[in-house]
Amino acid sequence: MFWQGRGESKVNHKEIRTTRYVHPNKRIVTLEDFKKMSASLDERYFDDLLKKLVVHLLWDTGMRVSELCDLNLSEIGNVDPEYGVRTAVIRTRKTMKYNLVVWSKDTDDLLTRYLGIRLCTDAPTDALFIGRKRVEGSRITTRTIERWIEYIVKTANVDSRITVHSFRHGKGHHILNNGGNIRDVAAVLRHANPESSLNYLRLNHKQFLSMASKYLHGVSEEKSAVSTVQYCVPALSPIQ
Repeated sequence: MFWQGRGESKVNHKEIRTTRYVHPNKRIVTLEDFKKMSASLDERYFDDLLKKLVVHLLWDTGMRVSELCDLNLSEIGNVDPEYGVRTAVIRTRKTMKYNLVVWSKDTDDLLTRYLGIRLCTDAPTDALFIGRKRVEGSRITTRTIERWIEYIVKTANVDSRITVHSFRHGKGHHILNNGGNIRDVAAVLRHANPESSLNYLRLNHKQFLSMASKYLHGVSEEKSAVSTVQYCVPALSPIQ
């Protein structure tokens, strides 16, 4: 199209067919997976406390790994008096927009314990998560969190295909499976493009099975037979 507009090509760009790629099914983190990973970490130890906090934040907020690494102390707000939850304002690298995220009371308890240690450090940075080995006090990297998730997945004995981004997909499916709609998915996951939220309708395995099973031959007959029997049973009079 670029060269045709300059008279350098006579090929109609609409006749060009691009290569189609088949993407494999993406592994998502389920609520059971999250509970197993959380239970495998002991918050009495600082390293496990840090990893457990990361797992809870990924599950509750559906944040991208880059957003989690960029989270600052100054961006964490106070506890909302009406709902009793804490929020934070994050900036997405993808859209460069500021968005609000929220997490549960259990996650906030882990965060409070972590902040008691984090605020005692002399690191000259506003980053919430900082490294301790290579460059002490520097912001934690995305690769570090990826290695943590790989370790937690192996320790908790869950599907090895789970990645950091699987938490984000799992959050979207969790919303739909619990009565939410596409608008809720777009709001919680902070989608700028509505098509990103619609993808979860095509990928939602549980909702697809629920919908498709209503129209199966054997299932529909069995349900109708049960309803007919219940309807035709006469009321018995007491024995005289």
